[in-house]
Amino acid sequence: MSRLRSFTRSGSKVRRAHRRKRPGARLQRLKVSDLMAKNPVTASPDMTLAHVVNELFLRYWLSFIPVVEDGILLGAIDGDVVTGIDREFWHSTRVDDIFIVPTAAQLLTTRTPIAAVLKRIDRTGQRKFLITDGHLLRGVLTLADLHGLYVRTRL
Repeated sequence: MSRLRSFTRSGSKVRRAHRRKRPGARLQRLKVSDLMAKNPVTASPDMTLAHVVNELFLRYWLSFIPVVEDGILLGAIDGDVVTGIDREFWHSTRVDDIFIVPTAAQLLTTRTPIAAVLKRIDRTGQRKFLITDGHLLRGVLTLADLHGLYVRTRL
């Protein structure tokens, strides 16, 4: 009888261990703070577009950059918007002229579950997120960050 009880206990341990290894179980526990890029590269509203492109976009291989003034998130510059502006105007165009104010779909908190982010991506198609605490920028999360999670869970 004790042998049967021992077998049952070890079987439940195996099942619990298996559940912990499943990607879906881990995904349910992850929050944005676990995957976000903390202290992202930012631009200020008074920078020229030429400076942002040459010193930020190209140097760090970025596709979007948050715009921050005195620690307060104002918006973001997307690389797709920049490519639509003729280069001859980059030295005279300021970030303040072109940054985009984020929509609610683009904003997350550090406590947002990753599962909720995936649902939002599916629902809205949004793939770049600004992580905030009130009006303060805490980080960024992109589809590439989530892809990294996918790759790690598949190995």
